[in-house]
Amino acid sequence: MHSGIGLASKGHLPSRRLGEPPVLLALAAIVVGAVSLTSLLIPRSPDEASPEAGFARDMMVHHAQAVQMAETVRKRTNSEEIRVLATDVVLTQQAEIGQMRGWLDVWGLPAAGGATGSAMAWMGHPSTGTMPGMATPEDLARLQQASPEEADEQFLRLMIPHHQAAVVMAEAILERSDRPEVQRLAQKIIASQQEEIRGMQALLQRKGLSPVEGEPNFGEDTSHDEHTKHAYFSEDLPGAGRLALLPLAIFAMAWLCLDALRRRLTGTRLAGSFAPPASWRMAAVGGLLASAALHAGLAPEHFEEAYNYGVFFAAASIVAATTAAAILAWPSRPVYIAGAGVALTLIVLWGVFRLVPLPGAGVVEEVDLVGLSTKATELVAMTACTALWFCSRRIARKGVQTCALSEKSQ
Repeated sequence: MHSGIGLASKGHLPSRRLGEPPVLLALAAIVVGAVSLTSLLIPRSPDEASPEAGFARDMMVHHAQAVQMAETVRKRTNSEEIRVLATDVVLTQQAEIGQMRGWLDVWGLPAAGGATGSAMAWMGHPSTGTMPGMATPEDLARLQQASPEEADEQFLRLMIPHHQAAVVMAEAILERSDRPEVQRLAQKIIASQQEEIRGMQALLQRKGLSPVEGEPNFGEDTSHDEHTKHAYFSEDLPGAGRLALLPLAIFAMAWLCLDALRRRLTGTRLAGSFAPPASWRMAAVGGLLASAALHAGLAPEHFEEAYNYGVFFAAASIVAATTAAAILAWPSRPVYIAGAGVALTLIVLWGVFRLVPLPGAGVVEEVDLVGLSTKATELVAMTACTALWFCSRRIARKGVQTCALSEKSQ
C-alpha cells in the first residue's frame, strides 16, 4: 500500500486506452445494461400461468354460460324487455369471447387448460367445481322447463349474481395486469355489467318481485398481497434480474467518467487520493452495488404501491451505484464519507418507513427477508467505508509527519 496522500507528479495521467481490460469490462457492462433495458421495454406475451391467461379462460367459460341462459330465455319469454336484454347479452358476450380467444391465439396459448389445473387460481380462489356466480346444471334445467313468467324471474335471479361475479373477476385482473387490451376489456365489463345489474334489479321490482340480495362469495383473497410481496423473488425473478443489471451499467458509466476526470486533474488538490486496502474497498463497492441491484429489482413493485415509493427505490439504486463507482475510481476521504453516509441514510430510512409510511404509500412497510438482506449489504458498505476513512486519515497524518521531519532535517 502506498504511504502517501495525493499524487506527486505534475501534469495529467495518460487517458485509458480503449483496449484496456477495465475499460472493456465497463463498456460490456453498459452494453448489457442497455440490452436489458431494451428487453424490459419490449412487452412480453403472457405465459401459461399468467393472470391474463387465467382471466381470459375463466371469463370465456363464464360468458359462455351467460350466452346459454340468454339464448334459453329468448326462446321462452313473452317480455320484450327480457328479450332485448337477452339479445344484448348474447351479442356482447359472444363478441368478448371472440376477443379473448384471439388474445390466447396471439399469445400462443391454448383456449383451455392452464398450468394451475383449476379455475380462478389466478385470482387466489382455485376451484375444481362451479365458479362463483355460475348457475348449476339444475338451475339451467329449471330455466329450460319454466313457463314464460317463471323463466323471466329465474333468468334475472340467475343473471344478477352471474354478472356480479364477472365484475369481481374484472376488478381482480385490473389489479394484476398492466396490458392495455386486458384493462380496456375489464373496464368495459365492469361498466356494462354493473349497468345491467341495476337494470335487472329494477325489472324485478317492476314485476313486484324482491330484488336479489348479496353477492357471490369469493372467500378471502390474500394471494394478491402475497404476490406483491414476493413478486420479484418468485415468478418475476427474471425481470428483477434484468433490472438489477441496470445499476451495473450506471456504475460502469460513472466509473469511466470519474476515472477520466481524476486523470485530467492529476497534480491538483482535487485529485488527491490514496491506495486503500483492496479488501475494504471491494467490500464497500460490493455492498453498495448489491444494495443498488436490490433496490432496482424492487422498484417496479413499489411503483405499483405508490409512485413516491417507486421513485425512492429507483433513486436509491442510482445513488448507491454512482457512489460505488466513485469509491473505485477516486479513493479519497470525501468519497468514503459519502459512501458511509449513503449506506447509513438508506438503513435509517428503512427503519423509519417501518414506523411511518412514505408520503403517498398509505401503509408502513413490513419487515421481510428481502429488506433485511438489503440492509445487510448496506451495513457491510458502511463499515468498509468507515474503515477506509480511518485508514486514509491515518495515512494522511503519517504523510504530514514525514514532511515535517524532512523539513527539520534540512
